Amino acid sequence: MIKIIMKKTIVLVMVCALFSGCGSRSSNEEITISPDYQINKMSVEEENESSVEEQAYIDFMEQDEYANPKTGSGELSLPYAFFDINGDGKNELIIAGGYISYQIYAYYNQQVTMIGSNKYGGDFTIYSNNHVFGWIGGHKDYYYEEYYKVTSSNAEMIAQKTWVIEPSHGKATKTTYQVHGKKSKKNLYDKTISEITKEKGITVKDLTWNNLKNKGQLDEIK
Repeated sequence: MIKIIMKKTIVLVMVCALFSGCGSRSSNEEITISPDYQINKMSVEEENESSVEEQAYIDFMEQDEYANPKTGSGELSLPYAFFDINGDGKNELIIAGGYISYQIYAYYNQQVTMIGSNKYGGDFTIYSNNHVFGWIGGHKDYYYEEYYKVTSSNAEMIAQKTWVIEPSHGKATKTTYQVHGKKSKKNLYDKTISEITKEKGITVKDLTWNNLKNKGQLDEIK
């Protein structure tokens, strides 16, 4: 009789292991919203065990009412992600949505500092081999495309393209180009950008997001 009970117990354990039907989901397991975006399902306690810079970012968002405004119930309202853009072993903070489409912060000398922001924009992409991020933005008839190289403490614009969409015919006019802060010709701009974008970029969908309520928060600005 004892042998039969033990066999049944072993079978039940194997079934549980196979189908994960017994026990709860790991609290820091990555889950998906739609098939598009991935998030971290973490408790506040687990977030507080993050790296030094990540904890500094969380404290910063909790205290700064503009970077990531709180809801009526006191929760952060915007999704955010951590990613080491410049390869120095410390993550940068990326906040998405709200009045400003994207905000990028760095942790340097024990301080959180904004190194970039994009208003009315999207197409945020990281080119990690070059330590660069880029985006496109614009409003009404003025548009821009920008690429920044990230250091430990700031982000330097390495290339920018601006243009105007004429309402009368909907075509781009008055296009200007800059490379390393100096006015340039189109061929130099294109060459600079091609060197950056020849690697596969990391997009919004590739990042792991915290505090993502629904995919619509990122669909509007991706």
